[in-house]
Amino acid sequence: MNTAKVLEQSPGPGRLEPVLVVTAPKLPAERLDQLRRSIARQLRERLWVVPDGVRWSVELLPVGAEAVLLRAADPPPEVSGQEQEDVPRKEAAEKRRILERLQAYRRDKGLGCFGPVAAKCRRWKVTPELLRSALFEGGAISMEQLRAVDRALDKIRSEEGQLHEADMEKA
Repeated sequence: MNTAKVLEQSPGPGRLEPVLVVTAPKLPAERLDQLRRSIARQLRERLWVVPDGVRWSVELLPVGAEAVLLRAADPPPEVSGQEQEDVPRKEAAEKRRILERLQAYRRDKGLGCFGPVAAKCRRWKVTPELLRSALFEGGAISMEQLRAVDRALDKIRSEEGQLHEADMEKA
């Protein structure tokens, strides 16, 4: 497998920015470069048709890098077809679970509740607008961001539990 990473240049060394990571089947170098250029062109046109056999994700990487093409040194170990099918299914189930948990939190806390959640996962560039878009409009949110939201909800519930216990002790 070859991995092509497309990074956009922006100021602020040391900061992390979301980056599209595309994993394609083993291809010759010129075909990989052609694929990278094609993807970049389609993204500029705001429409990318993902070819069969190509996987993608959004990851946080340091800013300031030019477009990079990386070739995997060793191919990953062969995975059975069943295991390959299970990974997207498991991620989909995890995404559904976290979004349902966020929706329950929203029902419980009401308007303005996404601010504290976003504040607890600033490192992952989670904003209240991103949470609203993901929950109510089906907007794109990466698994890393969703996992950060899950951890933030754990922290908030833990803090609320500690506050509730302190109130009980005073009474």
